[in-house]
Amino acid sequence: TSLALMMLYEEGCFQLSDPAFLYLGKAWKKQNMRVWKKGLPKDGNVETEDCNKNITVLHLLTHTSGLSYGFDESGLVNPVDAAYHASGFLKEPRSLADFVAKLAEMPLLFQPGSCWNYGFNTDVCAYLIEVLSGKPFAEFLQERIFAPLGMVDTALFVPAE
Repeated sequence: TSLALMMLYEEGCFQLSDPAFLYLGKAWKKQNMRVWKKGLPKDGNVETEDCNKNITVLHLLTHTSGLSYGFDESGLVNPVDAAYHASGFLKEPRSLADFVAKLAEMPLLFQPGSCWNYGFNTDVCAYLIEVLSGKPFAEFLQERIFAPLGMVDTALFVPAE
């Protein structure tokens, strides 16, 4: 995913310092995002604070955006993961565009650029590729990476042969 996005960077489609909202929509503006402060969804005492910096493409590529991955359903180590599960959005099948839109509604684990945490950043980068290229992610990978390299047994999804 990062390779594909960097191909578009080399072609001048975006700058690493570009705020993600330029491509993902106004829900990704800092004014519309919240950052976890304390509490757990199960206890009903979650507090958030304003997001003080827009997430950039660089933040997404380096996992410093504040997004999480939902590994810790209980929230004992990562309360934002518990919020992801409590919202139910991880269980709902959806398009990549819908997933990224819903993700913007979730609190960030930390202020963008302040820490590192493995999260759905790569998924958001996949959607950026769709937006910037005008092609579905799998099609972009096939046309621009797999086919030119002769990777005939490689695909985003395994075929049902």
